[in-house]
Amino acid sequence: MQYPLVITANKPSSRRSREKHAATRDESGVCSNVDRTTAEMVGIVFSALLQDLPFLTFRLYLLFGLDIISHMMIFFTCKNALVVILQLHRLMIVFQQKKKTSNA
Repeated sequence: MQYPLVITANKPSSRRSREKHAATRDESGVCSNVDRTTAEMVGIVFSALLQDLPFLTFRLYLLFGLDIISHMMIFFTCKNALVVILQLHRLMIVFQQKKKTSNA
């Protein structure tokens, strides 16, 4: 549970195959990023669900449910909340990019 799946990683390949892949176009003549953005969105969701949200909920439970308050606990709770907010922001940006490329 601590190490989420990384599905956005690329296989090592030669420069020629990367250039060939980058130059692929769909019927309208526009380069397609649909597979990359979908994989990135799934990777962000898996990372948040399997790693950051459980830590955040557990720390919030310790702070508010059990009244265990220390400077370190507050720091790490704020850090986890900031990471979750940044992941949600990144997810919204990737979703908007996907929507923009599908409309173009």
